[in-house]
Amino acid sequence: MKNQSLKERYEKLVDIYIDQFCKKHDVELEFWIGDQVGETACIAGYFLQFEDIRHDIDNGISKCKIWDWLGNAGESEEHIMNYRNYLKGNS
Repeated sequence: MKNQSLKERYEKLVDIYIDQFCKKHDVELEFWIGDQVGETACIAGYFLQFEDIRHDIDNGISKCKIWDWLGNAGESEEHIMNYRNYLKGNS
């Protein structure tokens, strides 16, 4: 490693994912919960897990899917489906 800790390298990769996600969806990162980069982000007033952001970018999911999922999650208090399973039924 060229004088970079693993944490610094990880945070740079997370920044790249966040930049791609925000450009794709025309939104901005507001903050990381507890300043824990790569965990839960507040974006456009929603709390998103980094794994969902990464999945969205890595798989070229269409622009509206994550917002549809977030909108549907509020409709049922009994069961909230995770993003990957939501995509399986709504591709």
